[in-house]
Amino acid sequence: MPKYKSKLSVRLRKLREEKNLLQKDIANILNITTSAYGYYEQGKREPDSHVINFLADYYEVSSDYLFGRTNNKNSDYILNSIENSIITNINNLSPESKKELEKYIQLLKYKDSMDKVKCETSSASGKNTS
Repeated sequence: MPKYKSKLSVRLRKLREEKNLLQKDIANILNITTSAYGYYEQGKREPDSHVINFLADYYEVSSDYLFGRTNNKNSDYILNSIENSIITNINNLSPESKKELEKYIQLLKYKDSMDKVKCETSSASGKNTS
């Protein structure tokens, strides 16, 4: 059994409990029996793609979040593979290294803002103001 099934069952239960709902409440919404929905949370059965999409919309999370492929609940912004890789690497850093990384990020943001000003200045000076 692939790992994502256990993540899926854990996340389905957690999301349901966050909304203070019972298994029978979700089962009624899905028009299935309570025991059928209970199997999803127990990892005994996997919902089909339509149910996954419905639940992701209902809980306002991405299907990737449900399957455990990302820890970002926000369904409006799905991380690309580079961003997911960066987050995974950040999570594996020591607290000291995370502080150093934050300083480096601030330096990069400053550099980007200076590059933007430089670019705007050079394009403004290249315009003919006659």
